[in-house]
Amino acid sequence: MQLRPALRVLLAVVGAASMGWPLYHATMPLDLRVYLAGGDALLHGHDIYGSAVQVQGYGFTYPPFAALPMALLAALPGWLAETVIALAFFAALLTVVQVCAPGLIHRIADSWGAVLFLAAILAGQPAWATLHDGQINMVLAALVLYDLRPRTQRAPWRGALVGVAAGLKLTPAIFVLYLLAQRRFRDAGNAAAAFAGTVALAALVTPRDSRDFWTHHLYETSRVGDADRISNQSLRGLLLRATTSDQLARMVWVPLALLTVIIAMWLARRLSAAGAEILALGVVGIGGCLVSPVSWTHHWVWFIPVLCGLLASPYRGRRWGAALTAIVAGVFVLGVNKPPMRATYHSALGRTVFGNLFVLTGLAVIIALAVAVRRPAPEQAAEIAGPVGARGR
Repeated sequence: MQLRPALRVLLAVVGAASMGWPLYHATMPLDLRVYLAGGDALLHGHDIYGSAVQVQGYGFTYPPFAALPMALLAALPGWLAETVIALAFFAALLTVVQVCAPGLIHRIADSWGAVLFLAAILAGQPAWATLHDGQINMVLAALVLYDLRPRTQRAPWRGALVGVAAGLKLTPAIFVLYLLAQRRFRDAGNAAAAFAGTVALAALVTPRDSRDFWTHHLYETSRVGDADRISNQSLRGLLLRATTSDQLARMVWVPLALLTVIIAMWLARRLSAAGAEILALGVVGIGGCLVSPVSWTHHWVWFIPVLCGLLASPYRGRRWGAALTAIVAGVFVLGVNKPPMRATYHSALGRTVFGNLFVLTGLAVIIALAVAVRRPAPEQAAEIAGPVGARGR
């Protein structure tokens, strides 16, 4: 009997280690090499957005503030930089899980369900790709979720980490809209002030790169790669794949993205008012993925709070809620652009459905929950949703 808890913990540790181990058996991930190239350029006073620092045709695309921590990594040996990125990922993942599912990590030794749930999160394509591409999406999610997590006491600096995350990568700025939609003006002001601080610090360190980014490179969406690739799971990516006209795709995308933002903010506010804060934050996150011009598969780590929020919501006991939860979990693990999915791309239906799986699932989550909050069942209206494990499950 004493071996079973130890076995569960061992399985969790082995599962986590198996994700990081391939980093040491292949060349450095392309995305991480691009990051480090930008950091190295900053260290040596070169243009971080110049063609001279491109890696296989890809250059540094993030705000200049993001180059500051990358400069520190660039000063390290390659293997150590990879190790730091991997450790940052796991620390961020633990933070995300702890915020979205309090107590889950501590129950690994006592519950096979907790082990399986954590294994599903580790196996999900967004999480797996974030680690193996050397990306920082889990770190950004951890900053936002930790900052805006449900708490009993009001923190005077709440919102600041959202601003820092937006300074590293612009997409978390959508959470400022969420704060404004909730009339949390002080928190939104903290986020704006922190973001302005990142801009000012980067401008102080590298004024030329800061000027070039905010006046020119910010609008060059082509720098991140071909937006019509299946890996781009955004509304714009879907439209570009559905039509051969970039102009037509843009004409449809702009109003569709605006409508999506409006519905997502309204829905998140309703969910938050009902006590489902984690689910609300997840809705904002996937809304950001949908409306962003480019959302690679590793950007969709926001499925994690959506999944945790659905499991904790009063909707989990209804058939449609259980089905939606199962779909989100299945899509998160199966992902897109994997060998089993690629086999379906030979048909137009397969490319349309499985080639846009994250986009369609994100839309399904928003639409289903929007309908649900408009028509709450009596027992649902009386029940308050919280994070997984908040009621001792």
